[in-house]
Amino acid sequence: MTQRAVLFDFGGVLIRMDWDGYDDFGQRWNLPPGALVDAFYRTPEWHAIETGTGNWETWQAGVVQRLTPYLQVDPAAEVQALLDAWYAQPWQYHDPNFALAHDLQAAGHKIGVLSNAPDDLRDRFLSNLPVELSWDAIIVSGEVGVRKPDPRIFELAAEEIGVPASDCFFIDDLEENVLGAQRAGMGGYHFTRNNYRALRIALRAAGIES
Repeated sequence: MTQRAVLFDFGGVLIRMDWDGYDDFGQRWNLPPGALVDAFYRTPEWHAIETGTGNWETWQAGVVQRLTPYLQVDPAAEVQALLDAWYAQPWQYHDPNFALAHDLQAAGHKIGVLSNAPDDLRDRFLSNLPVELSWDAIIVSGEVGVRKPDPRIFELAAEEIGVPASDCFFIDDLEENVLGAQRAGMGGYHFTRNNYRALRIALRAAGIES
């Protein structure tokens, strides 16, 4: 039997990243919808961190600059308080997707994580697992210097996990990243909130039983 590999995105597939939750959180600082996500992630400074070429000081300065129009008294101090409160929140998990990873590995498939994230994700992730799993590969954009949806990161992931791209299946909560995986020759599935049953059906349709 041909060995298959299933690669999971981190934020949005293994841990919950409810984009509406950013807006709910931002309301505490009177931020309009979309402002927090735009200031945090849709910036050159964040993309530089995701490819291992940026630093947190420059990123935070960018966050201050982008949120200053909404903060009235002391933007730098308010952003620091916002960041402290944001990162103090515990991770919330997509527990059924961890169960899926366990079942896939038990069925003889390889499992991996492929994430656009800073280079400290590996240590933070492995120290906070809700279940005990032995991942066959963990690929972090901040370590390898290229980020999704660039097809090169999917080629690196296939090489790292030891399975041809054509036998890999990638799960992400952003459609553009799934399309990048498909351009690299992988199967893929756009995971949406709590759509666990549909994900298992998609895997079975791709010939991957769990």
